[in-house]
Amino acid sequence: MEDPTDAAGKRKTTNRDYVSNINVDHLLRNHVGSCGLWQYLTTLLVFLGNPTTPTFPVFANSVPMQRCRVDSRLEQLLNHRNLTFEQTAIVVGPWSSNHTVIGELYRGCRRYKQEWTSELMNDWIDELIAENFSLQLPLPTESCHQGYVYRLSELQYPSSVVIEFETVCDHSWLVPMGTSVYMLGMMVGFIVGGWAGDRFGRKKTSLFMAVLEVVSTITTSLAPNYMVYIISRTVIGAANIAKLTVTNILMMEITLAH
Repeated sequence: MEDPTDAAGKRKTTNRDYVSNINVDHLLRNHVGSCGLWQYLTTLLVFLGNPTTPTFPVFANSVPMQRCRVDSRLEQLLNHRNLTFEQTAIVVGPWSSNHTVIGELYRGCRRYKQEWTSELMNDWIDELIAENFSLQLPLPTESCHQGYVYRLSELQYPSSVVIEFETVCDHSWLVPMGTSVYMLGMMVGFIVGGWAGDRFGRKKTSLFMAVLEVVSTITTSLAPNYMVYIISRTVIGAANIAKLTVTNILMMEITLAH
């Protein structure tokens, strides 16, 4: 083991002692500059490199109106009748435009359990038109096993995760669950980011988290199912917040308090 004292009995100065005696404020004020081009460029890089990923669900989780899809030949028939979305939904199954009605039955989540033919559906449409679309068929219903047809409002984003993965009706609970799991990833990012920044350094940690965030973002864009989407979004939340935690401290460390 190396002797920490020299020949005269005095304690040797180690690298740790030298680092602990450095006055960072003195270096910034007299050598580097307390607020110059370097600080401005670093701050700009931090701002541009930290996208607001928590706000993404505002657009991606936008829930449109939906109705059950029917056979392709019947869909063509409905299109040729020039019906509105609500009128088509009334033809296909139970429907109510009043969103305060409780239960999935009146939200385009069920369709009539009926062996439709073109003639039978045309007769049903004519009857509805005569009654101003105020009728409901007294028939049992079934789930939309052929998928859904969606209608977006003018203020909604052109596409959404809800449409792509059909997280509506029986699967609508997946949307808030995805947000909750993302928040869990953010919590992990706060904890890991602060620890890793002190343990491995601000630069290494921020670069690693940036690479992890980019890879997870690509995975999210190419997700084949909703579970992969949720998991990759959770990793994005952890990496983004960890990087943000480290870089926020870094910006305060490279300039003076005033």
